[in-house]
Amino acid sequence: MKILWISPLPSNLAAGCVESRLLRFFKHPAPWITSHLPPVKNIDLHIASAYPGGSKNVEFELSGAKWHLVPVPASGRALKFFAQDFKYFECLFKKISPDVVHSWGTEDSNSIVAQKLLPKKTLIGIQGLSHQYLSVSGINGILRRLICSITEVRTLSKSRFIVAESNYSLKCASKLANKASGHIVQHPVRPEILSADFSSDRLNRALFAGNLTPRKGILEALTAFAVAAPKNWSLHVAGEGEYKFVSKMKHLAEKLGLGDRIKFLGSLDTGALIKEMQLASIFLLPTKMDTGPTALKEAICMGLWPVCFNNSGPSEYIQKFNWGSLAQNLNQEDLNRKLKTAIEDKHWTQIAHNNNPVLKARSFFSADSAWNSLIPIYRMIINSK
Repeated sequence: MKILWISPLPSNLAAGCVESRLLRFFKHPAPWITSHLPPVKNIDLHIASAYPGGSKNVEFELSGAKWHLVPVPASGRALKFFAQDFKYFECLFKKISPDVVHSWGTEDSNSIVAQKLLPKKTLIGIQGLSHQYLSVSGINGILRRLICSITEVRTLSKSRFIVAESNYSLKCASKLANKASGHIVQHPVRPEILSADFSSDRLNRALFAGNLTPRKGILEALTAFAVAAPKNWSLHVAGEGEYKFVSKMKHLAEKLGLGDRIKFLGSLDTGALIKEMQLASIFLLPTKMDTGPTALKEAICMGLWPVCFNNSGPSEYIQKFNWGSLAQNLNQEDLNRKLKTAIEDKHWTQIAHNNNPVLKARSFFSADSAWNSLIPIYRMIINSK
């Protein structure tokens, strides 16, 4: 079975194959791509990524997959709603001649390219939902988000087959893709996380990990920590965001008097993130809406006790594993209370006595589980008319 993925190039791979002047286009770790690798037996997997500003095609093999970087213009594509992007992939598509094209994400050009290349045999993968997020994203970058939202609506309306990472994600996407056959495949967690020790002694520390945006709830997290955490607790914040919002965030931390109790870590590689998760006790992520935050999955797999708002993907995972605290949605006072109670109850010390949710999560978010779900979907698409 020959499969072509149209996907982003993960940032950790870009440094070794992309011209240094173009690394700015590859900032996202896209862990859901590399976490699926290597593919299982009898899957000939090709992964093609747009290469903005690239001077030539780049090809390499890694983790059982063949990677292809396809040069596209460095700018102007979004303003044209990516309508011509498929032309840059046509030669590669004809060369590979895949049985199925699986696109990752609906808000950029990946799905548009896939639908043009092989319209009847395309699987649209949901990677966040720009249209759904508009109401909770804040005003920064609003033009870009509007373009992404319009692109997403047009893409899903044409879809025949879609796959999402959570029930919430599939339900939201299905409203726009009402003619599509919908499926759920849980995105696996990075193998380094799944094999890391989660039994180390933990500190009086909470961890926030995610994009520093209004939607991810970092401002609410700071407020809750300032109100609810004892003076001997610290908060570490991992992630990056736009300069204006990050400045606002740091000003709030100063206003709340957090001082040296808070540490801003910036973007972390996998090894550094694992160390942070091994030392922290609580994972504080009061996201206002999310299809299935990767960092939350990783935190559960590392034994941290999540504290989140009761909405969308986060509540789905916390309820599934019966592991974590859910505050009333968007209620700051209840978030404060839930964090305070979590610190007092120290649930993270009871993993072994709670039917071990970590081991359950690690199995649930494994690459084998993902492939076991994906392959029947690919076969169905291949056999469809």
